[in-house]
Amino acid sequence: MRNISILIVIGLYSIVINQGFLVDWFLEFFRHKIEKAIEEKLKDIKNKEGDDKVEKIKEKFGSEQYITYRTEKLGFITTIIGILEIIFFTAIIYFKSDIFLPTFGGWLGIKTAVNYDQWSHPIAGKAYFYTSILGTLINIGIPVIVIFLLKVNGIEKL
Repeated sequence: MRNISILIVIGLYSIVINQGFLVDWFLEFFRHKIEKAIEEKLKDIKNKEGDDKVEKIKEKFGSEQYITYRTEKLGFITTIIGILEIIFFTAIIYFKSDIFLPTFGGWLGIKTAVNYDQWSHPIAGKAYFYTSILGTLINIGIPVIVIFLLKVNGIEKL
């Protein structure tokens, strides 16, 4: 029972601190930097190649509008997924740690495939990809590391 209490406390802490502040701040900071870089690159393209080229890029790769819309209108879904990630992967590392890496690798693969439209952006695709992966690693990494360290040091002794 004590172990479950520890898991609940770690889970709540991770959800409130990690998902509520750290990951949101991290993603918002980089999203703002990426949007600024896209604007500057499009201005560069406009100056060198004209409005037509910029419009073609915006038509073909309108993912920044999609990402902005998704962030503003559907942000609660990513928060729910982030909370479920914390709960799921914390439980896996606690109860069945030998399946953590394959499960985590599969999850990253699914997230990458689903967000292909983001990653294929001609100007900022890699930046979106790396920001998303780092956000996932921060979100899952902190609680998983805490549980792992508690297990290594004997969680029953606490």
